Amino acid sequence: YTLLNYVLDISIGVSLTHIYRYYALKANWNLLPIKKLLVRVIPSILVLAILYVLICNLKWYTFWTNIVDKNTSFIDAIIYWDPILLTGLRLMSIWILAYHLYHYYQKEVVTAKENAQLSILIKQTQLDNLSAQLNPHFLFNSLNSIKSLVIENPNVARRAIDLLSDLLRSSLYDKYKDLI
Repeated sequence: YTLLNYVLDISIGVSLTHIYRYYALKANWNLLPIKKLLVRVIPSILVLAILYVLICNLKWYTFWTNIVDKNTSFIDAIIYWDPILLTGLRLMSIWILAYHLYHYYQKEVVTAKENAQLSILIKQTQLDNLSAQLNPHFLFNSLNSIKSLVIENPNVARRAIDLLSDLLRSSLYDKYKDLI
C-alpha cells in the first residue's frame, strides 16, 4: 500500500505539473518578464496545491472506503487539508519555479550567445573598415615610393612593382584569412 500510495502521489504531481506546463506554453509565459511571470505563477501554485489536496483526499477516501472498509464521510475526507496542503504547496512551488528558472536560464544563454556573435560581427566590421581605409593609403604611398625609385634605380623599381603586385594579389584573394 505504501508503494501504491507513493506511485499515486507521483502520478498526481506529474499530471498536475504537465497540465500546468501545457497551459504555460500555450499562454507563452516563458516569454514574459520576471515580474509579469510571478503575477501568474504564484496564483498557479496555489491553484495546483489545492487541486493536489483535493485529488489526494479523493485518493485517501477511496483507500479508506474500498480497501480498509472504514466508514468515512466524503465531506470529512475532502476537507482534511492539514499536512497535504503544505506538501502540495511545496511540491508545486519547487517544480514550477525550477521549470521557469530552467527556461529563464536557457533564454539567458541564447541571449549571451547572440550578444557574443554581435560583438564579433562589430569587431570584424571595424577591422574591415580600417583595412579599407588603410589599403588606399598603402597603395598611394607605395606608388609614390616606386615613382621615386624609377628615377634613382630602375631595377629596384621593377622589383618593387612585382612585390607590390604580389602583395595586392594576395590581399585580394586571401582577404578572409586572419593572418597573411
